[in-house]
Amino acid sequence: MDKIEKYITAEKLRFAKILGEFIEQAGISETGEGIRASYTFIIQLLEKLLHAKVKVYPTTTSPVIVATIEPGKQRTILMYAHYDVMAAGNLDEWQSDPFKLIKRKEKFYGRGTGDDKGQLIAQICGLYVYQRLYGHFPVTIKLFYEGQEEAGSIDLQKIVHQLRDTDLRGVKNVVVSDGAYNGHHMISLGNRGGLGFRLTVKENDSDLHSGNFGNVAPNAALKLVQLLNRLVDPTTGIARIPGFYDGIKQASDEEKKIIAELPKPLTHYYSAMEYYQRLMFYPTININGISSGHVGKRIKTIIPGRATVQMDIRLVKGQSIKQIKWAIENLFINEMARGIVKIEWLVETPPSKVDITSSFLQLLQEAVTSVTGRCLLQPVMPGTVPNYVWEKELGADVFTIPLANSDHHAHAANENIAVKDFFDGIAIYAYFCQKLGDRFS
Repeated sequence: MDKIEKYITAEKLRFAKILGEFIEQAGISETGEGIRASYTFIIQLLEKLLHAKVKVYPTTTSPVIVATIEPGKQRTILMYAHYDVMAAGNLDEWQSDPFKLIKRKEKFYGRGTGDDKGQLIAQICGLYVYQRLYGHFPVTIKLFYEGQEEAGSIDLQKIVHQLRDTDLRGVKNVVVSDGAYNGHHMISLGNRGGLGFRLTVKENDSDLHSGNFGNVAPNAALKLVQLLNRLVDPTTGIARIPGFYDGIKQASDEEKKIIAELPKPLTHYYSAMEYYQRLMFYPTININGISSGHVGKRIKTIIPGRATVQMDIRLVKGQSIKQIKWAIENLFINEMARGIVKIEWLVETPPSKVDITSSFLQLLQEAVTSVTGRCLLQPVMPGTVPNYVWEKELGADVFTIPLANSDHHAHAANENIAVKDFFDGIAIYAYFCQKLGDRFS
């Protein structure tokens, strides 16, 4: 056991206590509950533990925290996480108070333990361990913590654009901690984007009696079904949007090699290679939910006046959000002109992807391997995170190190992070700083 591992072992109770105090602050994006307490806690922790210079930038909701350690070094590394969480939901489904850290069967339970408070605290504690053992950092460290991620990072690009020539000047490498790994720790080199929208059909000002108006009044639910068939083939799930698949790049030979190293998926429907390629290199069009009319226990003979569907599209490199939005609106241009259809765009997050040959990647792999014995690469994270912002605004390479276990139940009841994964996360960041020291000192 080397000195990093020894130090973490000696401080485990302290680090767990910090996580517990953070979980207690809530920090719910949707309602704002505990947001001020959460960012105040992090500011004080950064100043006390790391002696960082901290600035707070307002947004339309929860502020951004930017902390600087060792300013003026030749190289600047940015580390990102988010301090906001989802609402707890139905408390009856939780086995313990969601805003009290509970250790049970080698897992820490509580809202935000996996997504993303536990990973944020692992970052800070890992930097603290390195600082205590080695003194000065070999590079300038920027910590960027936002409080809007669970609301779609609605002001992130605006803030990064605002700061790119000041507080974020010189950042060319970004390390993100969010998400979960499966089987073995891994580094993600990109992520799919997201385009979310709501489509509402209005045929009548109110629901109508099906006996009095059947055959003479239009049905909004049936109209919605017709419109959905313009968007997607219901038998295959393939999009019917013109130009939807234009410009898509398939996995390279090098990417196929690293896909072959990933854990075998638990499915009988696809080979492992096809499974991962479908998740990483193909876009999706998906219905989140449909609302119309009446579905109670007893029949209510009505013709629905309104029908609504909420949908998301997972985008891959090569696709254009602007082009897809235009194509969707063009499909319904006649209905929109007559006031029958309304489209509301809810989320617009472009995909992101880093070149696998980046030299910075090797340092991250070495750090993860030092702690866990093995580090896999994931060409594209199937989910959506706002990594495109760093790529677009700073021209930076962005790498995601998910620290949470795959069964961490993010956004659901009994959210957790494995105790080992929390402390391994601390070690990964400490070793990463050590590797930076080897390279840049």
